[in-house]
Amino acid sequence: MQQTKRFRTGLGLTIGALLVLVGCAQKSPLEKLIENRARYKAKVNSFYIDAQPVIAEAIDAEPEAEGAEIEGEAAEPEPVAVVQNAHLDLLVQHDSSEKLPGVTLDIVQVDANKSPKGQWRTWVDTSKVERANPTSYSYVIEGIDYVEGDGFSAEVRHPIPEAERGEYREFENVGP
Repeated sequence: MQQTKRFRTGLGLTIGALLVLVGCAQKSPLEKLIENRARYKAKVNSFYIDAQPVIAEAIDAEPEAEGAEIEGEAAEPEPVAVVQNAHLDLLVQHDSSEKLPGVTLDIVQVDANKSPKGQWRTWVDTSKVERANPTSYSYVIEGIDYVEGDGFSAEVRHPIPEAERGEYREFENVGP
């Protein structure tokens, strides 16, 4: 009876130890990357828009006299075409014990109704981002269609479907 009890206790401890070992099995580089990347976050802290006039060269145009009149009315100035650029201040932080060299951020522009208008990806070097300390990054989107009420968001998207991993720099050269 006593031997059976010891056998069961020993068997139970052995099975428990095996379960712990299986649970602590070595993770692949890809599994480590996915797990660590999930512990990164990003957001747009602020943004501003600048508008630069587009300079078009007139071809075979004759200069008109200033203040010229057309059929008795003062000539209306033509609207100036502009290119709008969005300057984003992004904050990135993580709560991982292992830093990644960088992560790809997904940035989305939305209209006033929160409908997507545009999307971009940018890779940021996070090798010096310390745990729990937000770090600021600047990102410029050139030539956007911005109207009052539009907004921007940024995220470290997770999970990334396998078919899309080629679009994310951190997945380059990571084995299975």
